[in-house]
Amino acid sequence: MDALYGSSPALPAPRATLGRLSPPAGALPSYILLGMMIALIAALVARLDFAVDRHDLPLIVAMQFFLLGVATLLRLRGFGRVGSAIEAAVLVLAATMATACLSVLVATIALPYRDAALARADALLFPWLDWRAMFALLHDRPRIVRAMCDIYQTLQWQSFLLVALLPLAGQERRCWQFVHAWFLTLIACVAIFPFVTAAGSYVHYGLTPADIPALDVDTAWRQVAVLEAIRSGAIHGLTPASMTGLISFPSFHAGGATLLAWGFRRIPIIGGAFVTLNIAVAATAPLIGAHYFVDILAGVALALVALHVARRMR
Repeated sequence: MDALYGSSPALPAPRATLGRLSPPAGALPSYILLGMMIALIAALVARLDFAVDRHDLPLIVAMQFFLLGVATLLRLRGFGRVGSAIEAAVLVLAATMATACLSVLVATIALPYRDAALARADALLFPWLDWRAMFALLHDRPRIVRAMCDIYQTLQWQSFLLVALLPLAGQERRCWQFVHAWFLTLIACVAIFPFVTAAGSYVHYGLTPADIPALDVDTAWRQVAVLEAIRSGAIHGLTPASMTGLISFPSFHAGGATLLAWGFRRIPIIGGAFVTLNIAVAATAPLIGAHYFVDILAGVALALVALHVARRMR
């Protein structure tokens, strides 16, 4: 019979195909973390009776599932590294979206703002700093402000570039360690956020947009406006408009920049330039992102702990 059916030796092929349909082995911890975040979002939405956007958010989620399908198809075709790059990018986006949803939901806890305590911590750690003098310096240097804004906003796309480059450079394990650390840092930030909610340094020190006209990042004032709308009940739903940067302490810009610097330093040719860029991202966060300096220290510390944990995940 075996002689009649030459395909018999290929019987293990279906198992191999099923293996390719499964996510990469290194991706599992991130899927588990994402599942936990989604379960918590669902529980809080039900508990708080929050509305959920039924137009834009489902489209974004559908696009993510489509890209996961593309990643699976590429693995089946033998392009495993490209598939891993796409899958990692989807998970980074999903983690960021889930954190944005959770930050809106936990902001309803509405504990008192901690700006005074954060400002005191800054004064204790950096007694020579003069916030008002720094703001005055920015007012008279619009080109520097615009350059700092451009640097600060690179965090929006750097992670996607990194997870594309690492698998293609044969560093899939490092790619998944980065994604796991990204998840862990975001989860830690959103877990701490409701207990150390802050309006931000610009609001605390009485700055207005007129004081720094070249600043084209609206985080400094939009953050407290959204927080107040959540606390008053004016925002009672998850929409793209409400899912904005709300977390001051710890700074995810600083944490994310730390993770990116770690990831890029093994990329040939451009790695050193991106490490330098991410040092600059963390440095611009206080003045462009309205963070206290202690926010930056906390974000960096969380990222280092997250990397330590992520490198031991399987």
